[in-house]
Amino acid sequence: MLTNKLSLYLIYIFTLIPNSKVIANTFEVTPNIYRFNYEEFSTTGTSLNNETGYLPGLKLKYSYAADGYIFTPYISIHNGKVDYVGGTQSGSPHTTQTKEELTQFGFEISGTQIKAISGRIFFAAGHWKWDRNILDNNNITGLHEVYTWNEFSIGLKFKTKIENNTFYWANISALHTCHSSMDLFLVSTKETLKLGSKPGFRIHLGKSWSYNKNTRYSLSLISEYWEFGKSDLVFTNDFFGQSALINEPASESFHTGLEFSYIFHF
Repeated sequence: MLTNKLSLYLIYIFTLIPNSKVIANTFEVTPNIYRFNYEEFSTTGTSLNNETGYLPGLKLKYSYAADGYIFTPYISIHNGKVDYVGGTQSGSPHTTQTKEELTQFGFEISGTQIKAISGRIFFAAGHWKWDRNILDNNNITGLHEVYTWNEFSIGLKFKTKIENNTFYWANISALHTCHSSMDLFLVSTKETLKLGSKPGFRIHLGKSWSYNKNTRYSLSLISEYWEFGKSDLVFTNDFFGQSALINEPASESFHTGLEFSYIFHF
């Protein structure tokens, strides 16, 4: 499944490449480990449940420079199980595992170098899909939900001078989610809930080593945070066999990752 998804997104990437004169190209492959940290809250701010754990993942980027700008289509996928600690609909404590799959694809444009700050302004637009499957446990039926949203971000990229074939770099950006929704899969139907859009941020810090003129390696840490607002109430006649008004509570996601990148210049 991982290979199939990445193949589809690679096709998407190459459809975005414009017919401009390309001056330089890089291709980046990044295996990583992602600490997943998600929490939902009641209207009074009390924690309802949280999901934490580690997800292996893979990111791919293709960058090309033209006319002083850098264009970067990218994709990523993370997949695995994390621990769920929360409660049942009746309020009883409940623990289980959640099967998670996070996929993202998007496009980034970095502007020309700004000498006054030794950095570049960049803009990015992306689409996320999060498949969240809370598994059955202790005779408690789980829930299968799929979230989708768009993300827009703006930020700054900094890079130090190269010394002894190494340099440090930092990418700092503000982001905003929009067109966010959650599909809840019930026994005989599917309900769609619209989520509130909220701001967030992303910080990516790393160190790179040049192996030769065509290859370098990078080790980095990434932290990213976003929120979803509480959804409106939706009526369903199939919520575990009963009619009910349902909604998705407000939530926070604060994920961190350790990444190792192989970058090839051509």
